[in-house]
Amino acid sequence: MDHCSKTVSVGLDVQEDSIAVADAPEDRGAEVVSLGVIGTRQSDSDTLIRRLESKGATLLFGSEAGPCGSWLYRDLTGTGLACQVVAPSLIPRNGGDRVKTDRRDQITLARLMRSGDLSALSVPGIEDEALRDLSRGRDDARQDLTRRTRRLTSFLLRPDVRSEGRASWNPAPLRWLPEVVCPTPPQQTVVQESVRAVSEQQERLQPLEHERHRTVTGWRPAPVVEAIQALQGVELTGAVIVLAKLGDLTRFDRPRQLMSDLGLTPSESSSGARRHHGGITRAGNSRARRALGDKAWASRYPAKVSRHLQLRLETLPTEVQPIGWKAPVRLCRRYRQLTAHGKPVTQVVGAIAREMAAFAWASARLVPLASGRAAPSRQTGPRASDPDLEPSAEAQARYRRNLRSRDAATPSPRERRRRRDGHLGGGSHPTDHSMITRRRDRLRLFRWLEHPPPVKARTRTAPAIRGSP
Repeated sequence: MDHCSKTVSVGLDVQEDSIAVADAPEDRGAEVVSLGVIGTRQSDSDTLIRRLESKGATLLFGSEAGPCGSWLYRDLTGTGLACQVVAPSLIPRNGGDRVKTDRRDQITLARLMRSGDLSALSVPGIEDEALRDLSRGRDDARQDLTRRTRRLTSFLLRPDVRSEGRASWNPAPLRWLPEVVCPTPPQQTVVQESVRAVSEQQERLQPLEHERHRTVTGWRPAPVVEAIQALQGVELTGAVIVLAKLGDLTRFDRPRQLMSDLGLTPSESSSGARRHHGGITRAGNSRARRALGDKAWASRYPAKVSRHLQLRLETLPTEVQPIGWKAPVRLCRRYRQLTAHGKPVTQVVGAIAREMAAFAWASARLVPLASGRAAPSRQTGPRASDPDLEPSAEAQARYRRNLRSRDAATPSPRERRRRRDGHLGGGSHPTDHSMITRRRDRLRLFRWLEHPPPVKARTRTAPAIRGSP
């Protein structure tokens, strides 16, 4: 065998300020050699590449996905070298091994790459990773705002300060909070600082949301983002999180692969004739899985096409528009069937999220990615949206005609009460019929206890004697 046709697998353990290197020749019997530690500068990696290329073999680099990003992958692939990024959770580990060092990690990585036991991950591009960081920053800011508001709400319960309105934290409660007077000055100081912290978190969240809207309009998968929003309950935030975390959905050949990558498939522990299915595997990206789970709760309500969803469907291709109605009808029916069988709500939502991922995969395959879209100029204010994404006047007029015809066909309240579930056609009630039956029986019982029916006096008549006149 020619020496130039051999392949050398190079394992890289990337740290904050160092990179541990080990190479494994193609021969299975050859020993994996540790090459030591190098720096993270460009000159250090160039020196390593020249040192390995002097052996006259094809180089195959591999590193673990970690917090240091994908800069090393882009540097190596930019020079024409092959590089793979693997997930640390998919690397086989010895159960009895209790020693973990950088040297052992690089040697294990190089050995497994040589044997072909590792599967490479999909590395996002620079724009995709930038939008992923933006969505992650927006999610962190939103969680910080939720913690601040809950902390302030819990503190106001101690001095028995309660709001008469809804605590949605819009401008109304923020105007009411400065008027709150606590019994003691220390408590008043805590309230003022808490209100200030909530206002700061809201100011931190607004620029991130504006930047997200501006960046999505020039993003390459922007048509796929619009197509996924055709599903009931999915808006811009959920669609951006799913695509930013998963990347191109068309890289999956089947929807089951996407479900497995999201960790929405059930786990299994079977041996012989015994079969046991447990909860979902929870593998893959947790943020994308949580985003789909949050949108799956919309299947509790009847399937319908709202005004905003109708306007979005008008701008989509004709191949994608049927999915906007087919998906909610199936998901709502599925939710009703599973709840009627007594399944826990969390399991039902997981099943709905799994099927919603399949509909998103089908929509992504029908919509081509945008090519050569230039990023729009930076705008601020209420008119910062792209006018090309707004529905046309003809689409809005068609929607108004459909709305008037639907209102004309709406039955009267008396006819609606004749229906068993109390909802119009084309949808499903959010609860199963047994709950409605129990509520009806309970009301009948209460009415009977309040107003019992009068007791009729019973008169017993003597039985007739056979043979008497």
